[in-house]
Amino acid sequence: MQRQLGKLVEAVWVYHMAEGISVDRELILIKLRTDTSRRVEVMQIAQTFRATVIDESPSSVVLETTGDSGKVNALVEVR
Repeated sequence: MQRQLGKLVEAVWVYHMAEGISVDRELILIKLRTDTSRRVEVMQIAQTFRATVIDESPSSVVLETTGDSGKVNALVEVR
């Protein structure tokens, strides 16, 4: 992976950091099909996970959140 990142024009240098001394974060975008009757529930869940509503339409909502893999996986598992 270091070689691939080093090929980027914008990369000044690439340094591999050991686990424990770096911060890992994941970004997820989730598109949910939902109607107006469940929209409030989706917004409450989004607020619980500190997710941001990126887009809303009459039939769907797109959420964005960042965090460690536990947080991201927990949001995905909510039904």
